[in-house]
Amino acid sequence: MRKLLLTVSLVSLMASPALADKSKSTINQKDINNSAEVVQTGAKLGGTSEITQSGTYQSAIVTQSDDGGRVNSKLTANASVITQSGNNNLATVDQIAESIDRVNSSKITQTGSLQKATLVQRDDGQLSTIEQGGTKQVATVTQGRAQSNDTSWYNGSAVKQYGASNTATVTQLGYRSTSTIDQNGTNLTATVTQAEGMHDGTSLITQTGNDNVAKVKQEGSLGSQSTITQGGSFNTANVNQSNFDNNSNVTQTGTTNLAQVDQVGAGGSSSVLQSGNHQYAELKQSGSGNAAGVTQSGAYQLAYTTQSGTGNSSDITQSGQLQYANVVQSGNANSSTISQTGNTYNYAVVSQATNGNTSAITQNGSLLFAVVRQ
Repeated sequence: MRKLLLTVSLVSLMASPALADKSKSTINQKDINNSAEVVQTGAKLGGTSEITQSGTYQSAIVTQSDDGGRVNSKLTANASVITQSGNNNLATVDQIAESIDRVNSSKITQTGSLQKATLVQRDDGQLSTIEQGGTKQVATVTQGRAQSNDTSWYNGSAVKQYGASNTATVTQLGYRSTSTIDQNGTNLTATVTQAEGMHDGTSLITQTGNDNVAKVKQEGSLGSQSTITQGGSFNTANVNQSNFDNNSNVTQTGTTNLAQVDQVGAGGSSSVLQSGNHQYAELKQSGSGNAAGVTQSGAYQLAYTTQSGTGNSSDITQSGQLQYANVVQSGNANSSTISQTGNTYNYAVVSQATNGNTSAITQNGSLLFAVVRQ
């Protein structure tokens, strides 16, 4: 038994053949109860759609249109490729090209069962790839804004998910930004938002294990970069970047670790490396040209860094259990280093409110206490 649902705007269906002769749809299906729908009405320059499905109860829906505003009128405005095998997978592509100078391009590949991929592309030059295997993966990608006056173009997104019940959500509303999500595990969640007005941003999320959460928000920024790598279980990383040229790197393994990074200044760099269990790191950078690093292993460590001045550096390293470190740098060109390698309940606090100071704290033992004010 074969079920085929096909809606294509071809020359025979259009009042003006000149508007339709560049649209092309190809559908290849086999096995049982698969459906495909392609709508290419309102396409002046035209689009191309290729759908290949095997297995059972697959569904693919493609909608393409454009405003005809291409510099090179020999090319089509939108291109979509969907390949599905397995059973009960759903792929939806919605492409509307505007102020066209580059092709919107989408490729969706799904194997296994109960996968769902949804792609929306507006403006022009968007590129998206979604690859999913296993079971119950969900990927949602939105690129560009409608009627944006050509200010939301040329974004790139790559989503790859294997395992079970993973979720990836990408929203790209600025221009020339890239997002890569690679997840292999169970109940993993990745969310990337590259907001309107933001351009040349980069986000990379890689997750394995189970129940890990990674969130990146980049807004109002030029050239900011975020990298999150998580393994283990129940780890959470949140990165917020605004302004420009900020760089964040978060790596977490173990269980129930949390990293919070907020970069609202310019030219900041931060690094968080946490292993073990129940670690917490919070880095806030609102000045310019600041650098902060946190490395924690063991269990139940707390590290806080706040930098509101210019050209400051802070490095916190903690191992053992129940260590606490807090660095506040509101002056300029200050340097702080904290190393606590003892057993339990060590405490270190540094406050640098003037300029050009240096602080170094090293504690090895238990119940040690150090406070520096400069």
